Amino acid sequence: MLLLRLTFLLPTIAFPIFFFATTAPVFGASQFNIPVQVTTHPGEDFAPTLSADGRRMIFVSNRSGNLDLWLKHRGPGVQPLDEQLTYHNAEDNSPKLSLSGKRLAFVSHRSDPKGDIYLLDLEKGKPEATRLTLADLPEEDPEWSPDEKFLYFTSTQPESRERGIFKIELKTKSKSLVIENAVNPAISPDGSYLAFVSSDGTSDLWVQDLKTGARVQMTSGSAIEVTPSWSKN
Repeated sequence: MLLLRLTFLLPTIAFPIFFFATTAPVFGASQFNIPVQVTTHPGEDFAPTLSADGRRMIFVSNRSGNLDLWLKHRGPGVQPLDEQLTYHNAEDNSPKLSLSGKRLAFVSHRSDPKGDIYLLDLEKGKPEATRLTLADLPEEDPEWSPDEKFLYFTSTQPESRERGIFKIELKTKSKSLVIENAVNPAISPDGSYLAFVSSDGTSDLWVQDLKTGARVQMTSGSAIEVTPSWSKN
């Protein structure tokens, strides 16, 4: 089952993070579509990414006076205070947790104003960010493969200057183009399919079979689709 999330700006200065409960969760509301507020700081909190068990949430916040990444522990009882993960004076955003919840990919402007992909090993006591992509091109939308061997992301093709979805093998740093004229990659839980949004003058949702290359168009029309996301099943 494919779920589509649409992002939008709220007409307010502060942006606390809400979750919409679709079942009776352990750490949320007990009714369908009841928003549960999970951050309360008066600053801007946005772009959350959750671990598979729901107990760890990484998000972007300006509560330090700069857009940095923060960790929130979720669960029953008293939890530790939110923990700041990045401290650079450049903007860090678009966090994405790996399936194991041990590694974090994100976009940072600390080395390139256009944005590069960085990695954090959350198993280390004081994790240091390492730069993954080195091209002088804008890179965004990091997305882990389920086996955590590859990272998918949106970037610009050097020759055509068209946007496309790339993947990089973490072990060898080998980079390859996966889909032309596409943004917002989302890998299915079994790693077989890639959902994306077209960027060829349209903004439609597509799904590609990563083994056969076959594509299916999911939406069409004048509406703008962004940020697809898969359900667990």
